[in-house]
Amino acid sequence: MKKKTTLWLSLSIVMMLAIILVSACSPGKGGGSPNVSQCTDYVWAKLSLSGDFGKYPDAKDWHDYLVKENPFHQVNDPSTGAIVVFQPSFSKTGIDQKSGHVGIVQSAVTVTVNGVQDWQILVRGANQINPETGLIGTENEAGCTDVNTLSYLPYPKSRGGIEYFIRN
Repeated sequence: MKKKTTLWLSLSIVMMLAIILVSACSPGKGGGSPNVSQCTDYVWAKLSLSGDFGKYPDAKDWHDYLVKENPFHQVNDPSTGAIVVFQPSFSKTGIDQKSGHVGIVQSAVTVTVNGVQDWQILVRGANQINPETGLIGTENEAGCTDVNTLSYLPYPKSRGGIEYFIRN
């Protein structure tokens, strides 16, 4: 009897974990439409973040979520694997003007534009609109169905409206 109870409990736990993983990026968890996973959903699921996600549905508020609810701290420069948080003020193209945007830095390089050193970053995320096509991603990852990697145009290293976070 004890073996059956233990087996039943183990199977129940495995099934609950499977449901959590499958639904981790269910459309609209971060407050979006029913047909699109939100950028916050993707980063939350991909990096197995914790804390009270519901208090921070918008990317623009993720500074507090990452620092207060998760073991992250802000850094000055982008690096591979860092979380990037774009404020709505960062750009009128590709950044939600109400909620901002969040993704994971795939690469960061310094480029020289008109004699000035700028950042150029590749960002992996969900619900990212490609400015060239006007379309969101179609790749499946971390339970999200609208994932892609975008290259952001070079921007001055001193530009505001963008933050980077790495694990402590």
